[in-house]
Amino acid sequence: MLQFRQCKDVIASVAVNRYTSTDAFCTSRHTMAVQADNPYFQHSAHRSNNEGVRPCCGDCHIPTTNWFIDTYTNVTSARRTRSSN
Repeated sequence: MLQFRQCKDVIASVAVNRYTSTDAFCTSRHTMAVQADNPYFQHSAHRSNNEGVRPCCGDCHIPTTNWFIDTYTNVTSARRTRSSN
């Protein structure tokens, strides 16, 4: 039973990590809300590029190669942005 709970916890944390790496989450939680409306940002490679790809915040700013690093980055980034507001 303990292993099932551990797997459930890891799956839940992966879901949380994915959600907290989305544009919707990032722009609702901190100073990116102002940045997202900036005309310079709207015409940058983040939103307008030759490939037509629109990356999410987490694609570049959250490492996804390791679950522990992913979780650590999400937690420390949330603390940093919360303390700067």
